[in-house]
Amino acid sequence: MITHKTKEVSLDELWESTPISDCASRTLGDRIFNLESLTNLHEITRSAIGRLEAESMWLPSVLCGDEVSWTSTESSELDSSLHSSFVVQGERAELDFTIDRSGRLKTFKLPRWGNPDGAESHYVDFGGILEEEGTFCGYTIPTSLRVGWYFGTDRYESEGEFFRCTLA
Repeated sequence: MITHKTKEVSLDELWESTPISDCASRTLGDRIFNLESLTNLHEITRSAIGRLEAESMWLPSVLCGDEVSWTSTESSELDSSLHSSFVVQGERAELDFTIDRSGRLKTFKLPRWGNPDGAESHYVDFGGILEEEGTFCGYTIPTSLRVGWYFGTDRYESEGEFFRCTLA
């Protein structure tokens, strides 16, 4: 099965929905994946860049380069907020991190290109809650987290969270 938007479609249905007159001018891949209805590849690439930016927390050395700028945005008795800015494939990454007083990463947030509500693609707050961490080969990284759209809003808990993982 291939999930197309919210409707599951079998390969047979996709194959049968293609008019015979179109068969000669279309490749098998076009017919199977119905490329005319896929989102523009540029839109997919922009969203994938946001995912790469978010996943940089799993390879902290990425955030240590000279091209990454850091600022402290606010602090409280319990937490500090840091902002990092860098460019990935022409897209400016603007990541916000919340760090507790012991230096443990608690949350991350960034504007990520996407269309989680099914509308036109646009920047949407994306982020996660980092619940546990572990140290591997000298790098401390998140090992348990929850991630989703609409981070920092009421919508995150009710409809935005879509990924949970625990690394062992």
